[in-house]
Amino acid sequence: MNRALCLPNNREWTAEEFSSLAPPRRDSLKRRLVCLDCGARAIFQSAGRRRRPVFRASHRKDCAVVAPAWGVFRFLQ
Repeated sequence: MNRALCLPNNREWTAEEFSSLAPPRRDSLKRRLVCLDCGARAIFQSAGRRRRPVFRASHRKDCAVVAPAWGVFRFLQ
C-alpha cells in the first residue's frame, strides 16, 4: 500500500513522505497508521536494498484498497 492515514494529525501520508521523516518523528507516528478505506491498523516498512518503502495492513474483507480493479473504480465514483 502506498498511502496510509495517520490518526493523531488526520494526515494522509505516502510511504515515500513517511520514510523521509526524522526517525524520532516517524517512530512517534507509526503506531497510529490506518488504511484509508477500511481503517485497519497499518504498519510502515522502510526501504531495503531492492524494495521501496510501503505500508502494510490486514485489510477487512470489504476493503476497496484490496478489491479487484472494478471494485476500486466503484469506490472512487
